Amino acid sequence: MKKRFLAVLLALSAAALAACFGGEEPSASSGSAVTSSSSAQEEASAPGESETAPLTEEEVLAAVPDLMAGSDEIERLFRGVGLSYSQPASTTPDANGDLWAPVTDEPYTCVQDILDMVYTYYTPELFQRLYATGLEGQYARYADLDGQLMIDLNQGGAVNSQWQTQTAQLTSQEGDTYVVEMAYTNYDSTYHAAVTLVNTPEGLRIDNIEYLD
Repeated sequence: MKKRFLAVLLALSAAALAACFGGEEPSASSGSAVTSSSSAQEEASAPGESETAPLTEEEVLAAVPDLMAGSDEIERLFRGVGLSYSQPASTTPDANGDLWAPVTDEPYTCVQDILDMVYTYYTPELFQRLYATGLEGQYARYADLDGQLMIDLNQGGAVNSQWQTQTAQLTSQEGDTYVVEMAYTNYDSTYHAAVTLVNTPEGLRIDNIEYLD
């Protein structure tokens, strides 16, 4: 009887050990799955690998006029005269020195409309470097107030520059990044700049503007 009882105990112990070790196997395979997934992500984002088809020089240069016209519009919104507006309810600035007036310029009805336009021409990184403060923080030029897009009339000035896109030349290309040099005029003077374009799934976007002189 005792021998039979011991045999049963041994069998139960063996079964328990098998269950424990068996329970570790899914963890090992889960770890492998995570590793495989991480490897796949690393492979997908490996430097030098493009998610878009390469563009020809003609395709890049053909996109330049529209992109630079968009850049001019962005500069007008944030540094120039800005969007059209109706007369403010008060001509007295608020406690922060802002004088808000309702924007009447179609199709801009809210801050998101401005961002949508900006991202048609700029990468988010370039917008953050150049103009993000125009839509947020203490020095915002535009804000959504009580359901209305407003402009601060105490900001902005004159902008009189124009890109000479007919002078554009593709000077370098690496992966999805293209550098185009061209002239631009600022009032009566002519200067040169190198514009970095990135080919995204949505199309070419301006990622940097380097003024050369």
